[in-house]
Amino acid sequence: MATATTTTLAHIFRENEQQIYARAVSKAKQVGPHYATTADSVLRHTFELILNALIDYWEMGGVSKIEEYADWRAHLSFSLDFSPSEVLRGLDILPEQLQPYIVQSYSNEDEMLMAMSKMDDGIGLLRRHYTDRHFALQEQRLVQLHEGTISISLESNLERGLELTVNTARDLAGARFAALGVAGDNGKLDHLVMAGTNGEKAKTSGDLPKQILAAILRE
Repeated sequence: MATATTTTLAHIFRENEQQIYARAVSKAKQVGPHYATTADSVLRHTFELILNALIDYWEMGGVSKIEEYADWRAHLSFSLDFSPSEVLRGLDILPEQLQPYIVQSYSNEDEMLMAMSKMDDGIGLLRRHYTDRHFALQEQRLVQLHEGTISISLESNLERGLELTVNTARDLAGARFAALGVAGDNGKLDHLVMAGTNGEKAKTSGDLPKQILAAILRE
């Protein structure tokens, strides 16, 4: 059962939602290179996910949404090459924007401090879940890399070895599609291996993967 303090904390956010998001997005641009180049709408959606997870915790004491967000964020961090410290700094942005509204909303100092404590508990739980999930994924990927390296080194067939290489790279990057090009003696691309696509998709993709890899070789 939610207490008056936790219910009020969620209510404070809802009453000032637009201002908090605007301030949070502006602040996020100063956190790191990934946030600086991210569209405002994407940042806002990210903060909405964080707050939805926190509100669920504040009102109901549930952690399922916090766990879901932490898992999603950890996977996304790897695919977009976010550093853990940058993600954690991003998680700290929203509470900073919420604090002034908490101070304004409580005339009783004890209630204000209790609300601040509840907010810190929620964001602290979110940080811990994200950190745990990040390092669990990191360990999992190291195991995948080790196993993939062994498999590739033991493969005597060149074609099969290339397929193993591109599949291992795709899995480690969390990508849906990957391509590996092999340059010939003339420096031009003469072999292409693709992963994550079936025959039909390979046909519809045309020469695009080959063109991209050829352009990289020219550089």
